[in-house]
Amino acid sequence: MIEPRSFEEPKLKELIAVLIEWINDELANQRIIVKDIEEDLYDGQVLQKLLGKLLAYGNEHSTTLH
Repeated sequence: MIEPRSFEEPKLKELIAVLIEWINDELANQRIIVKDIEEDLYDGQVLQKLLGKLLAYGNEHSTTLH
């Protein structure tokens, strides 16, 4: 859990902004837009979509070791 006062730290604000931008870029083709990281990830649906996309990408680009 993040302490409420930590949300005022510039580095945390920057990290959250970068994370939101990355999630929105990754899920743009599914028309999913995250505006509030805590609220929009709360129920797990956005995370499920993101993980599904990343796992599909990983399967397409994985290499097997011989």
